[in-house]
Amino acid sequence: MPAGGQRNRMLAAARARRSPPRGRSRRGADGALLAIAAGPRGWWRARSGRERLLLAGGPGFVVVATVVLVVALTPGTAPRARQYLAFTACLLTDSHGLTGRPAAQAWSGMQQASLATRAKVEYLPVMSGSTPAAAAPYLASLLQRRCNVVIAAGPAQVAALVSERARAPGVRLVALGPVPAGSGILSVPASGSGVRPAVDRIITAAVTQSG
Repeated sequence: MPAGGQRNRMLAAARARRSPPRGRSRRGADGALLAIAAGPRGWWRARSGRERLLLAGGPGFVVVATVVLVVALTPGTAPRARQYLAFTACLLTDSHGLTGRPAAQAWSGMQQASLATRAKVEYLPVMSGSTPAAAAPYLASLLQRRCNVVIAAGPAQVAALVSERARAPGVRLVALGPVPAGSGILSVPASGSGVRPAVDRIITAAVTQSG
C-alpha cells in the first residue's frame, strides 16, 4: 500500500477517536438543558468530572453560567414586595412596648387592619419616663411622621394625647382608656377582649374614608 494511503487511514482513525458520537453530544446538550431547568446545583451534579473541568476552564463556562443566571433571575421567581397605601396608623406605648396587654391587643388589631387594607402600621415606646410630659415629645414625633391614626396605650400616653390633641388636626386620635367628654378622641376600653376588634374597625374605617 502506498505510504500516502496508509498515512491518510491513520489520520482518519485518529480523528474518529477524538470526535464523540453525534447521539452522545445531543444527549449531553439535552441533559444539560433539563438539568439547568431543574436548578443550577442539579445541573452541576449531573456533570462528570471531565465535563466539570472542561466547563470550568473553557469558554463554554461563560455560556452555561449565563443560562443559569437567566433561569435564576427570570421575572416572577422572586417574591414581590408588598405594596402599602400612603396611610399610616401609629401606636404610642409605655417603655414596655408591645408586652403590655392593651398595647399587644391594639397592635394585633393594627396588623389585622393592615392585612385587610394595606395600610402601614408603626409603634413607638416612650423610653424617657412615665409622665405625660415624657410622652409628649414621642407623640410629637409620630405627628411629624404624618401618622393618619394615632393610638395611645397607657395612662401617660393617653394624657399626652388629650393635652396635645390641638396639634393634630385631621388625625384620628384613639385612646385605650377613658378620655374627657368632648375631647374629640375615640375611647376604647383598655380591659377585656374588645381592644383588638375595635382597633381593627377604627383603622379600616379611617382607611376607607381617606380613599
